[in-house]
Amino acid sequence: ISLFGTLCDIYLFYKFVNRKSKQSGFQKLCTVKTISNFIICSAFLLWVVPVTSLSLTLNSLLAVCLSCNRCYVLFFPFGIFLLRKIPVTNVAIGFCVSFMTAWGLFSTRGDLTNPNGCASIYDPNIFIWRGEISECSDILMFYIPRFVFSTTFITNSLNVLTIVRLLMEKMVGMNIEESKRRRKRWMIMFVQSMLQDCLQLIDIINSYYIWKLNEDLWFQFLSVTLS
Repeated sequence: ISLFGTLCDIYLFYKFVNRKSKQSGFQKLCTVKTISNFIICSAFLLWVVPVTSLSLTLNSLLAVCLSCNRCYVLFFPFGIFLLRKIPVTNVAIGFCVSFMTAWGLFSTRGDLTNPNGCASIYDPNIFIWRGEISECSDILMFYIPRFVFSTTFITNSLNVLTIVRLLMEKMVGMNIEESKRRRKRWMIMFVQSMLQDCLQLIDIINSYYIWKLNEDLWFQFLSVTLS
C-alpha cells in the first residue's frame, strides 16, 4: 500500500510541476499535498516511523484550504477586490507549513527537556501506535483528535455549502438531459470530497476508540496500523 501511494505521489508531483500553464491556487495546494503524502507513504515504506504529527496537522489544514478554494471560486468567480494583489494560496500554504513546523518543534522541545519523550511512536511488538509516557505526550494525545474533529467539521461544512450552491444554480444553455448528467457528476464529486475529508477522522476514531473494543492483536492491527 505504501509503495503504491509513494509512486502515485511521485507521478502526481511530476505532472503538477511540469504543467506548461500557470498553476492555479487549487493546483498549488494539490502539489504541496503530494509532498506531505509522499513523506508519509515513503516513511512507512522504508520503516514505520512517527509520522502522526505530519499526517494529522498538515494534511488536515490542506484539506480545509482545498474546501475554501472550491467555495472561493464558486462564490467569487472574479475574486475579491481587496485580495486580488495578495497571493492567498501562497499565504495559506505558508501558514500550514509554519503551523506544522511549530507543532514539530513543540514535540522536539519535549524530547529535549523530557527524557520520556513527547511523541506517538509505532511499537512493532504490538503493531499499534502509542504515546510515550510523559506529560507532554499526554497533551498532544489530548489535542490531536480535537484538532482533527474541528478541521473535518469545517471542511465538510464548506463542502455542503458548495454543493448546495451548485444545485441551486439554474442551468443555462443546455438541455434537460445534459443538466441531469452535470448534477449527477456534481453529486459524485461531493460524496468523494466528503469521504476523502473524513478519512483522517475515521483514522482517529479507529486508533483512539475502536481498537479498545477487542484485545485480539489482529483486530488492533486492522483498526490502528492498517487504518
